[in-house]
Amino acid sequence: MKSCCCQTADAPLRVLLVDDEPGDAVVLEAFLEMQEGFQCVGCAANGEEALKFLSRQETPVDAVLLDVYMPGMDGIDFLREWQKMPYPKPKVFVLSAYGSFGEDQIRHQVLRLGVAAYFEKGYPLDLICKRIRDLCAVKNIESIMTPKRECVLEELSEELIDDLLPATKSVGRHYLMDALNYLTSSAQRTWRICEVYDWIAEKNGVSCKSVDRALRQMGKEIAHHGAQRWQRMTAGMELKDTSPSNKILLEMLKREVLYRERYLVGSHGEAGHGYEL
Repeated sequence: MKSCCCQTADAPLRVLLVDDEPGDAVVLEAFLEMQEGFQCVGCAANGEEALKFLSRQETPVDAVLLDVYMPGMDGIDFLREWQKMPYPKPKVFVLSAYGSFGEDQIRHQVLRLGVAAYFEKGYPLDLICKRIRDLCAVKNIESIMTPKRECVLEELSEELIDDLLPATKSVGRHYLMDALNYLTSSAQRTWRICEVYDWIAEKNGVSCKSVDRALRQMGKEIAHHGAQRWQRMTAGMELKDTSPSNKILLEMLKREVLYRERYLVGSHGEAGHGYEL
């Protein structure tokens, strides 16, 4: 399969909808077509139809918006097959029914399988489109990966996980544990670590090792201060280490904490919840 996120500045993002509910699919398709920079290239009623559609495309699909509960091949089984596809491949965004039975377990499972983001139905469609646009804009990791870099990043990721996983046990917000659980997935670990490191390093003109040091410091601060103190720090304070990489990490975490507080663990009056890594 060809590169999936290779569209030019003028080319729309090609999105495949996978949902067995015709009404939901029609609404999503109409909304996507109204958004600048998006093109709905097809609709599939289950995972099997989606895989067949992807295999027939000469022009690659950039993103798949996937339901979980479908007759035949459901979203989970589709993701297992999607994992086997060679890199690069379309990014997958899960859109699941709000309040479904076992939703927490489903969310954890799909994140472990490597989806780019998870949304509950009812989440604002304009924000879903923004997340798809932002995440599809991330440079494909294959274009910058070398055997030496892959080896180094694998070692860094192993050490980073060993350092941070115990620290997160004192944190009450499950999204931090989810993030570390995602990194420990053998199918995703190196690629995810590499994406994060390179994105931060490129943005700040620093090395991956500098980013690694900042991440370790972040883990120590989480372990030392606990969840509530850490959230207050990210809302208005800075760590002692003010290196460029650490500053951007703080800004990223501050934004994510505020976002998740509002949409993931907010009041029942919110329009819906979204989750991404």
